[in-house]
Amino acid sequence: MTGLPQYRFSLVFMGGDRNHYGKQQYELPDNVVHLECHYLMDNLADAKPKPSKGKRTAFDTQRKLHDQFRSNEPVPAGVLSQALRDLGRKAGISKEDFLYSQESWQMIDESYRQYCTEPSFVDYFWTIRVMHAPLFQIAEIARNIPATRTVHAISTGYAGLLGAMLNDIRGVPFILTEHGIYTKERKIDLSQAEWIRDVSDKVSTNLNDQLGYIRQLWIRFFESLGRLAYQQADPIISLYLGNQQRVSQPRELPPQLLSEPGVNLSAHRAPIAPTENAPRPHQCANMLACFRFMPASHEIALILRPRKRLYFRIAHRMMARSR
Repeated sequence: MTGLPQYRFSLVFMGGDRNHYGKQQYELPDNVVHLECHYLMDNLADAKPKPSKGKRTAFDTQRKLHDQFRSNEPVPAGVLSQALRDLGRKAGISKEDFLYSQESWQMIDESYRQYCTEPSFVDYFWTIRVMHAPLFQIAEIARNIPATRTVHAISTGYAGLLGAMLNDIRGVPFILTEHGIYTKERKIDLSQAEWIRDVSDKVSTNLNDQLGYIRQLWIRFFESLGRLAYQQADPIISLYLGNQQRVSQPRELPPQLLSEPGVNLSAHRAPIAPTENAPRPHQCANMLACFRFMPASHEIALILRPRKRLYFRIAHRMMARSR
């Protein structure tokens, strides 16, 4: 951002538990005109339950959305737009409707009976509630965020979902950068998470069989969030071409992916003749790599407010400057 003084930025930070974060450690650049922080675990406490029937048409749209997720096919634009716009609205599905309505209970019950392979309905029920509760807070963020001309998310997950919502609700361009394959990172984390209890299966034959249904449900949840972000974003900027080459399933990265090459290897293929003063192999480095480790809860969405149109080349420059 300091390398792009001609643009104004608004920042949105989304974290998990507020108690896991300390004070702000960095001074914001002069061209950052807005900062807001949200902690998705804050609103998990239930309010006093109130009887509610729920909106049948809104829940039917959610059924169509989940059916598309299970089919691994792109979500039709009309279904996706309606599902995103219904989220968190009294005319659609409010958080209270999700938590307490008859329609919500019926949908959870149907899904459990039809798809869940584990015996505990209690585990399934609370997993669905905890998994989806942050989505209502993200929907509220999307509706109240300052006006912007372009939105940029640094990953999929919850940040990517916010970008997808803003793209649909406000019609602003959505730029997504994938320094890694975020859904793969989450799959590794969730496969090892100790807070998820698995039902033991002594006759499983592969990793998917060994993972319990609840664990796989969490993995599919983040895969679905990733696919929504991929479907709405254009362009999608990758750190290097290997991200395209190593993905075996095309649905994980769509055609609008742009690679951002770091080093032009073709210019360095010719061998260099040794000289008398050349350093020995162990005295020099071939490449310096800097890694940034980011837990699932440390996602940031950058909201760009440029004074003029933001071109794709600016996105490339921005990523190069931030490394």
